[in-house]
Amino acid sequence: MTTQQVIERTSLDRLRVSRAAIKLEDRGLIARVTRPDDARGHLMQLTPRGQGMVAEILPEARDFQRYLREILTEQEWQGLDGALTKLTAALSPEDGAADDDD
Repeated sequence: MTTQQVIERTSLDRLRVSRAAIKLEDRGLIARVTRPDDARGHLMQLTPRGQGMVAEILPEARDFQRYLREILTEQEWQGLDGALTKLTAALSPEDGAADDDD
């Protein structure tokens, strides 16, 4: 995954993604590898340790989401989803210049 893809999926700015990537790499959870199509850029990929952490956390996250869905009616869930989408869009950094996918 490129830095730009992480930015788009998380709505975090480039600096936050870069800082988080450094911390995750330092902890051995991701590795940055040179892009096969552009030697100037990098791809971030989970290490085996990172994959293990995702495998451990993902079921808990899904259970929590199921729990929330049980509390709210479908209409309330849709309203919450719509409100969060609207807030995320309003608070997201401007897309600005397209720089490399480092």
